[in-house]
Amino acid sequence: MSRRWLAGILLCGSIGCLFGFVIGCGDDEPSRPDNEQPSLLFTREDSSTIQFPASARTWVWCGPWEEGEVPTPTLHILFLSLVDVGAPGWELRAVYDDSSPGDTLRFPNYYTWDQPDSAHIFLRDPPNELATDQEDAGGWIVFRQVPCPGGQEVEFDIDAVLGSELGGMPTVAVRGRFRHAVTQPPPWIGR
Repeated sequence: MSRRWLAGILLCGSIGCLFGFVIGCGDDEPSRPDNEQPSLLFTREDSSTIQFPASARTWVWCGPWEEGEVPTPTLHILFLSLVDVGAPGWELRAVYDDSSPGDTLRFPNYYTWDQPDSAHIFLRDPPNELATDQEDAGGWIVFRQVPCPGGQEVEFDIDAVLGSELGGMPTVAVRGRFRHAVTQPPPWIGR
């Protein structure tokens, strides 16, 4: 999975250019709707819980797997802070055709970058970076509602372990249920 856009966001944010996007985009900043129930728990191997910053926001949208590169229709969920760019954050991508409600998708999931399938989760927990396509990943995700194309809300249950992309770093477990309304994509997507 390409991390170019996420790396660009982090770099841009560290020099202040995202500040201009946030100020200039007004309605593009996601809100926390009443129906949001982000009850995912991310736990490190040492039993500590990952704490996400209060400034973190959730975006849920439907679009290509990777804008301008891989057109595969995909559900995207992005949870990160535009203010605290060095803080933990996560991303989920799920291919429409592989994410039918009620189907169990298993990890690890391996794919070629330009031919994605199933679902993929990436977690940034500095200094670690973890994902569901690593050798020591495992578990499952079951979508209850998939908004793409044309729906209004995503809901899934997950019980998984994310493997580190960096040699010798520990895994992180993620468990719980996530539900959120569809939002606009982040301001830097598709513009």
